[in-house]
Amino acid sequence: MDVELNFRKIGVNAYIPMDKIVIVEIKQDGAASSSFKKLLDEASVPPKSISKYCLGMMLTNPGIKYNRFKEKIRLINKIAI
Repeated sequence: MDVELNFRKIGVNAYIPMDKIVIVEIKQDGAASSSFKKLLDEASVPPKSISKYCLGMMLTNPGIKYNRFKEKIRLINKIAI
């Protein structure tokens, strides 16, 4: 579980705090049951996937094309407000 993430680009004034976002990684066999996953399902938290590296690159490098990630960026912005 990652909390209070922030991204920085070294050498540039690019600092993006993500203190309202929690990234949870659940590693399990596809057929296995997880009580935490059940808890997320009951709270209507849908599973999403994103690379923290890709997220950091998109947020700190405005010139990068991020069309494939627009939906995820919108969701993160919605959560963070």
